[in-house]
Amino acid sequence: MIPGTQEMTDNGIMEKYCCHNEPDSCIKYGGFYHWDEMMQYTTHPGAKGISPTGWHIPTDEEWKVLEGSVDSQYGIGDQRWDEWGYERGYDAGTNLKTTYGWYLEGNGTDLSGFSGLPGGSFSWGSFNGIGTYGMWLSSSEVSEYGMWYRMIKYDSPGSRRETYTKGNGFSVRCLRDY
Repeated sequence: MIPGTQEMTDNGIMEKYCCHNEPDSCIKYGGFYHWDEMMQYTTHPGAKGISPTGWHIPTDEEWKVLEGSVDSQYGIGDQRWDEWGYERGYDAGTNLKTTYGWYLEGNGTDLSGFSGLPGGSFSWGSFNGIGTYGMWLSSSEVSEYGMWYRMIKYDSPGSRRETYTKGNGFSVRCLRDY
C-alpha cells in the first residue's frame, strides 16, 4: 500500500491505494490500481499484470461476456454490450452486486458469484464513492491515455461501460486462464 499522495511507479513493486489510506479498506474492498501498474507496464490486452499465476486481467470483450451471461434479458453477443456511456442491460449490475453493503439498500442478488462490492474509486487525488459504486478495470486500451472499465451503482440495475484516463485508481478482478 502506498499513500494516496504518492504516484505509482514502474519499480518492480506491486503498488496499490487503499481507501482513505486505511489498510482495512483494502481487506474489505481490495486495492485501487492505476492501469499501468495493474498491467505491470505492458499494453497487451489480457496480460497477466498483477494477477497470480494462471490468471489474467480481463479484456473489454471478456467483460461483455460476463455481463451477457448474468443479464436476464440481453445475452452474450447482444449489441447492447457494445454500447457505452450509460447504463446497459436489464439487470446485469444487480446480478453482479453483493447482497449487502450498498448505499440505501441498493444491494444486488450476487446471482453470478462475482460479489461486486461498492469500493468506489481513487481519482485526481481523492477517494470517492465508497458505498455507492464499484469500478473495475479492463486490460483493453481505448487510446494511449485511456482504457475501458466497468461501473456498477447502488441506484441502477444495469452496468456501465466507460472510458477514463489510465492515471486514476480503480478496482481489479482477475480472470482464470482457460
